[in-house]
Amino acid sequence: MKPLLGRCRTCVGFMPADDPAFACLVLVDEAQVSHDKNYGGMVAAPVFSRIAEKAARYLGLKPTVEEPMGSVMVHNDYRDQ
Repeated sequence: MKPLLGRCRTCVGFMPADDPAFACLVLVDEAQVSHDKNYGGMVAAPVFSRIAEKAARYLGLKPTVEEPMGSVMVHNDYRDQ
């Protein structure tokens, strides 16, 4: 008997991050990829990305934009000197 979910690769995500309205689990069983690409991030994450993009459009969700903590805006004004 074949083991259940023996070579399962997964990715789970939700959006928007600050107030989730959509959640999705992508599970790929028996993924047929090379050994160096046999990870959830390489197999299931691109599928999640495509599903989430369409779901966001359908639900009218906007991306959450956050600025990194401690970020500094630097303006370089190099004129001919």
